Amino acid sequence: MTGVNKDFNINFLGYTLVLFVILIETYQVIFTVKPFWLDEWFIIYNLKFNRTDEIFRDLDYSQQFPRILLYSINKFSGYFNYSYQALRIPSFVAMTAAIYIYIRISSKIYIDPLNKWVTVLCILSFKTVSQYFIQTKHYSFEILFAVLIIYQLIYITRAVKNHKIEVNYVISTLLIPVGFFCSYTYPILIVPALVVLLIQIKIKSSYYIGIIPLVLSLISLLTAYSLDYSHVLSDSEMQSYWHSKIFSRANWQTGLSNIWIFFSNVGAGLVFEYLLGSLIVVGIISSFLKMNIKIFRSFDESSIIPSYFNLLFVFIIILYFS
Repeated sequence: MTGVNKDFNINFLGYTLVLFVILIETYQVIFTVKPFWLDEWFIIYNLKFNRTDEIFRDLDYSQQFPRILLYSINKFSGYFNYSYQALRIPSFVAMTAAIYIYIRISSKIYIDPLNKWVTVLCILSFKTVSQYFIQTKHYSFEILFAVLIIYQLIYITRAVKNHKIEVNYVISTLLIPVGFFCSYTYPILIVPALVVLLIQIKIKSSYYIGIIPLVLSLISLLTAYSLDYSHVLSDSEMQSYWHSKIFSRANWQTGLSNIWIFFSNVGAGLVFEYLLGSLIVVGIISSFLKMNIKIFRSFDESSIIPSYFNLLFVFIIILYFS
């Protein structure tokens, strides 16, 4: 009974803190208390003054935004005369959905609710989440589709394993083109997921179920490239900007320093930096070693998510230093 009460208290506290954050963001959506900043005004300009055909060309003020997503927000906010609330709602809904889906997924990944809520609250406290929760930018959608990748991987590989098409498999498969059209990070994040899927297809010999997401991914990639990615990749100004900030300093020292900063900035101040930075980095190394030992001993359903993050880590390192 004590264990049950402990789990209930942890879950209650976790949901309460998440609800508190969402209520704060809801307040900022309903009431005009958060001014738009420069980049948001540039996006709003493209929303209001560009024709449909111009949205699918190079955007004004050197902006980049998933074109199908921009078009959808244009139609939605235009219906409400581009009001403050209409411009805030899409990002708010996307980030709230991302949090909800991650909470559901983490229940399948973590047995101990304390571990689940530590990861949920760490994500909520990251600057990218808190700062861009309701901004008229595409970052909320990037986080949403990053979480959806895990959801898709779980249910597509489960269908492959069971040789059975279920509702969650259909939803996961149909979300593939949406991810390509509405996110710039999705094409990167889906690569290791497809590798894990290929391994599962080979092990279970379930080719007809597994091949559909693979073919749909290829078709979606080619279509998205034609409509959208080609504009991003040909944007020399954007490439020059990010190259000077990231890739010109790509070395092991900078890479490790960035990893430290990424985790240590969960809190604030010197104590949080050293405490959380050290604990999380040590915890990640420990978890990484443990899950790899388990994967090498046996590859089963519980190995799907660890394998995905393994491959994602390797893939990002390759992209960073290539």
